[in-house]
Amino acid sequence: FRYLLKHYDLRPGQYQLSASGKAGVRWKYYPVYAPNVPPPPPPKHKETDAVPGAQFDERLLLAIVTATQRELRDAFAPLVSNVDGTDPMQRHHARAAIVESAPPFLEPLIARFAAEDQYDTSAIDALGRIASTGSRAQLKNLVRSSREARRSAVVLALARVGHRDDDDFLASILQDETIDQTSRRYAALGLGHTGGDASVRHLERALDNVPPEVRPSVATALGNTRSRLAVPVLIGMFGNNPSRNDVCGALKTLTHRDWCDGTADDPAAIEVVDVVLVVA
Repeated sequence: FRYLLKHYDLRPGQYQLSASGKAGVRWKYYPVYAPNVPPPPPPKHKETDAVPGAQFDERLLLAIVTATQRELRDAFAPLVSNVDGTDPMQRHHARAAIVESAPPFLEPLIARFAAEDQYDTSAIDALGRIASTGSRAQLKNLVRSSREARRSAVVLALARVGHRDDDDFLASILQDETIDQTSRRYAALGLGHTGGDASVRHLERALDNVPPEVRPSVATALGNTRSRLAVPVLIGMFGNNPSRNDVCGALKTLTHRDWCDGTADDPAAIEVVDVVLVVA
């Protein structure tokens, strides 16, 4: 059995990997029926007998060391050579290992994987984790050529990066009425993740054409901008019933004050002398 260790970002040091469980093996007897051939001796084991070694509990020691770029390239060279091999299992393992590790120097190769596979989004996620100028450009190129489910994964990867240079692109996705709602929600949250006055202006402009299902995400995003400009925009959104809970939560995130505690239906009716924002 071969398994890819996933979702770890280990720093240099000594680690212990625990592997335990039961292997899916059993005794199996295949009788032979052939003319003029004596039957084989009876099997030594019944199919229900335990198989020695099937139950395992092992500890493997891992030593993680810092590598130079040359050493990394040398380590990945066997995997790179197998990504287009004739053995499908070997090809799959090589691609999966490269995508999981997401080394920046293999960004073009990972971008190729993302473009080739219309169903698996792991390469898209890897480009987002690389988060370089090139990988972000690759993600933007994938948006228009992707079907709905994959497009939203691309927008989510960009949103998680939170780079200011992507704000205009995310704003264009948010305001595009031909784009699916999930992608538009992720675009809004990405603008909130970037934060600042510019993001507030993008989100405010989008309120003119976003559907009701997207408005809660816009409210949440405004609450994450850490900008004073978001307060009046959120107060103006309160009248939109589907967004009320999200508006209240966003205002509390921004100001660290309770706006919708039941004492007033409309936060605009609360007298605010000086709204103090805590900027991270």
